[in-house]
Amino acid sequence: MRNDYSNAVLAKASEQELADIVAAMAKTQEQELVLRLWESEEAIQKAWTHWMDGFNPSDPALQVQPEQFWILKLIESLGKPHAVTSRLSGPSLPQETANDPDDSGRSTKQIPEPPNMLPPQFLFSGPTLLRLQNYIQALTIAASLKSLVPAPRLAFTPPTPSQYRVGDLTFPTNRTFTERIWALLESEIGTTDDEPPETKIINFADEVVLAHSSALPSGVTTLDPHFEKRLRTTVDRILRTDDPVFILLQKRLLAALSAASLNTLVEEHTSVRMHSGGRAWPQRGGPFSSPPHSGQSETNVVAKGFEDPVIAEQCSIAATMLRRTVEWVEGVWGDTMPC
Repeated sequence: MRNDYSNAVLAKASEQELADIVAAMAKTQEQELVLRLWESEEAIQKAWTHWMDGFNPSDPALQVQPEQFWILKLIESLGKPHAVTSRLSGPSLPQETANDPDDSGRSTKQIPEPPNMLPPQFLFSGPTLLRLQNYIQALTIAASLKSLVPAPRLAFTPPTPSQYRVGDLTFPTNRTFTERIWALLESEIGTTDDEPPETKIINFADEVVLAHSSALPSGVTTLDPHFEKRLRTTVDRILRTDDPVFILLQKRLLAALSAASLNTLVEEHTSVRMHSGGRAWPQRGGPFSSPPHSGQSETNVVAKGFEDPVIAEQCSIAATMLRRTVEWVEGVWGDTMPC
């Protein structure tokens, strides 16, 4: 009888109601599995506290409540060169090595954890966060390369290069520089990196050289060989995560993502209060409180150096991906996030 009633309810449910039911089931199963792996909610809370220990926002201009610090901490983690990861289970016993024995003869030295470890609240969001981390790096590379090319000339159609290594990808010649660069970058997001980095750098350098060749003044047909060599060396340098230009642009992007995320949450909270008069989502008191249905909305991002339309659009996609992940994690694990 219970199954018949459930089937009748599902048959009459709207598309949005079905989506809510599926989301609630997914949240329940995620909680149960992570709690089973980590053995207790207390262990999950301790992992969160350890992750947040000592963190304070670096930008004093951001109006941040203490319960929102974790969003900025997450964005900081996404900006690190090491891949984000989460431990599958709680550390029930210290992991030991053969060195540094204590008086009983047992070794007590623990193996260090990976450098960008997230607490278990992010375990199921891990693949999305890793993709987002790659997205941020790709956007920074695109903005870095864009800073090296001159403004396009009006009413100009780029010539088909005779020796164009990326030409095997059959890119249309009427694509803009950033469209071609992003096509190269996007193919690498979320995939295993088996291609030697040197090959990618050559491809990007070819694009930069092509952009400069396309902007040559009338009567000049080829770039100066010494200038081309300097361009290729600059591309090689600027794509390194420790390069000052890369660091500056990524810092701007992360700051813009932080501001956009916080502003979006404040706007959604206000909207919920106006319509319901109750407490706004996200709530710290219940993991099953539902976020506003903003699946069709887009989070806008404004960052200096990322104004190109192609790059700006992808920044908004990244910000929307981040917002939805924040909403999901807060909705599932709000009770296990001590401030």
